[in-house]
Amino acid sequence: MANIAIIGAGLAGSAAAKRLREAGHNALLLDKGARPGGRTSTRNINNLSFDHGAQFLTAKTEDFAKTVEQWHHAGVVAPWSARFVDHDGDSLKPSDTPTRWVGTPGMADIVAHLQSGLDARYHATVTRLHRVGMTWQLQTDEGETRNDITHLILAIPCEQAVNLLNTAASPVARQLSDVTSYPCWTLLLAFDQPLNLPFDAARFRNHPALGWVANNSTKPGRPRNGPECWVVQAHPHWSEENLEVDKPQAAEQLMHAFRQLAEESSVPLPDPLSIKAHRWRYAQAKQPLGEPCITDPDHGLIVCGDWMIGQRIEAACLSGAAAAKATLDIIAS
Repeated sequence: MANIAIIGAGLAGSAAAKRLREAGHNALLLDKGARPGGRTSTRNINNLSFDHGAQFLTAKTEDFAKTVEQWHHAGVVAPWSARFVDHDGDSLKPSDTPTRWVGTPGMADIVAHLQSGLDARYHATVTRLHRVGMTWQLQTDEGETRNDITHLILAIPCEQAVNLLNTAASPVARQLSDVTSYPCWTLLLAFDQPLNLPFDAARFRNHPALGWVANNSTKPGRPRNGPECWVVQAHPHWSEENLEVDKPQAAEQLMHAFRQLAEESSVPLPDPLSIKAHRWRYAQAKQPLGEPCITDPDHGLIVCGDWMIGQRIEAACLSGAAAAKATLDIIAS
């Protein structure tokens, strides 16, 4: 039985851990965050719920479609039937994207479902890696050291993976050094009355500031009574240009862009009951690596994540599954 540590308890890491545990191995999930979710985080503010990371998922491959169907039967996801539009710069047009699924009652519940029965530890920030003989040594920011890890999976953003790998002088770091990520500023808004906009979710192609705007309250499993919750995600280029501005400034600028959008539909936007800005420093890869995972069999090291093959939830799950298979192959060799 192998002792496997997985740094990163989002979708990719959790999908890998679940398969490894099913194969009879010890799989320990470590994450610096406070709760399950990763990119599929759900944030609660004053008893209001916002999906402030990934907004929905679609299934393009047969394998992932089967997984989504299993989640559906388990009550973990539900189809999001809403008024979806694309904004092409001049007008709003109905979107023809296939069925969108969301976690219920929040996106974070997908990861929570995957982690059922697993050993997941939060507030655990690994700061240093060291290979000692046939095992990995992991050190955390609180001084804790693990010396019994036979195999190691990194399921974190590429830039963070490179930083950790450099502490171990791993040659794998060089393979990842060309991958960079767009950040994403996200604005969470609550209103005490319906906005009555002509859409529930809008995707923007060429807007100078906006990338996505959605009424979170229209998703299945969310409260229908009470304030209306909206999520505004900035365009990747805008987020990159404004990466280091403070949160109040980012919130003000994105709120202004949202007001202008509402004015295009002759809808006056009321002042929000609540407004919070969140910055995702590593949101999506500019150019995915093109492989589902990278392995260093001699040292029992595997790297995975959505940024390996795409920018979607499906990519994270497929990469995590590939990492689990690669780990099992290394163990068996």
